Amino acid sequence: MTNPEFSIEFDILYNNISSNKAPGLNEYEKSVFLTKAQEQIVTELYSGRNTTYNSFEETEELRRYLSSLIVTTICPPYSGEDKESIKITNDSMLFSIPENVLFLVKEVLISNDNNIDVYPVSQDELSKILKNPFRGPSDNRALRLDVGTNIVEIIYPISITSYQVRYIRKPNPIILINLEDDLSINGISEESECELDSSLHRTILDRAVALALQTMYSK
Repeated sequence: MTNPEFSIEFDILYNNISSNKAPGLNEYEKSVFLTKAQEQIVTELYSGRNTTYNSFEETEELRRYLSSLIVTTICPPYSGEDKESIKITNDSMLFSIPENVLFLVKEVLISNDNNIDVYPVSQDELSKILKNPFRGPSDNRALRLDVGTNIVEIIYPISITSYQVRYIRKPNPIILINLEDDLSINGISEESECELDSSLHRTILDRAVALALQTMYSK
C-alpha cells in the first residue's frame, strides 16, 4: 500500500466508523497513528501477544512478516571513559550495539575461530548463575548483561575476537508526506513508506484508525 493509498483509505475507514462525526485528521496526525500502530504490531508479532499466540520464529508466517527488519552486524567494543567502572567481573568486556535495535534474536562471540553462544541474563540472576558451573560462563558459553543505553556487558573467560548480533531493528515511521514546521516522527521528517510486508498493511491501517478514534472519543 502506497502512502496516498494509506491516506485515502484511512479517511474512508475513519469516517465510516465514526459516521463522519469525528473531527478530521491532517497528514501528520494520520502518520502518528500509523506509526504507533506499526510499532505495536511489530512488538506483538515478536512477543506472541497476537491473535495466533505464536512468537517470532515459531511459524514461517511470522518470520516472513518481520524478515525485512532483520539485521546482522559486528558490534564494536565500547570506548567510553567509564568502561572500567561499569564492568562487574574481570572477565567482562563492553560492546556498543546499534541504536536501532528493537530485539536481539541471536548473539555469538567469535573466539579463536569458534562461535560461542551468548545467553542474556538479568542483573538479579547474575550472582547465582556465576556460581553455577552448568549455567555460568565457560569455554562454550558466554553471558550478556544490559548495562546502559545501547551498551552490553559480555562475560566470557577467554579472549574475544568479535561480538556478532542478529536483531530486529526498529521500523522507520510511516510518514505520509514531507513534514513542515519542524515536525518529525521518531526524529524523521521526510516522507517514509511502510517497510513491512504488504500483507500487514491492512492490519496496520485498521489498528491506526482504531487508535485515532479511541483518542478522539477519550477527549
